[in-house]
Amino acid sequence: MVYMFIDTRVLGIRIRDVVKSIEQGLINWLRGEGVKAECVCGSPGVYVRNPDSSLAKIAAIGLNFSKGVSMHGLALYLLSDSEPFELIDPCGVKGAEVTSVQKQVCKIYLPEESYPKVVESIWETLSLHCKKG
Repeated sequence: MVYMFIDTRVLGIRIRDVVKSIEQGLINWLRGEGVKAECVCGSPGVYVRNPDSSLAKIAAIGLNFSKGVSMHGLALYLLSDSEPFELIDPCGVKGAEVTSVQKQVCKIYLPEESYPKVVESIWETLSLHCKKG
């Protein structure tokens, strides 16, 4: 889990740009790790395609904004225990499969090692949408 507090008013960006930046930052980091990830129009988060072309969610984004400031954040599924997700419809998507970085590349990713690089990737992408000045 990564909780972010982003003030869109100070940065001069739209909420939509925040979400797109988070998605793209996650995609950039995942691709660097060998995971081919993508966005799905109308369904915030990041997905990978299974061999049968179905989608599996690898990261969820759940933001709430109050007076232009984001609350909550994202969940990037690093480790392979997806059993708890079998009991729910993740993010309200019926029948949605959840996957992990570990499942995709057969390597264990520890949060304390991964998240600083993930946050840096998101920040780099977010900075492209910020006002110049």
